[in-house]
Amino acid sequence: MFGIAPAFLTAREAPIEAIKAQGRGLVGEDRVGLPSGLVVLQIGLSLMLVVFAQLFIGSFQRLATRPLGFDSHGVLLARVDAAA
Repeated sequence: MFGIAPAFLTAREAPIEAIKAQGRGLVGEDRVGLPSGLVVLQIGLSLMLVVFAQLFIGSFQRLATRPLGFDSHGVLLARVDAAA
């Protein structure tokens, strides 16, 4: 999703013109626009996803080690096939 907008922006201009335009800017000129904003947004969302994944894994590990609330020792499990 984040690669579509820069792809459309670069598809409008000829590659040679884009290469030539890189050298025309002044030194220290700020070029803040849509592509840099998308990069910042993508990094922020990725960081948030990593943090939530770590929280989810930690919660799952804590729940997996908690007692079930009943004694499962000596319990018999049986499977019944109702289709037969």
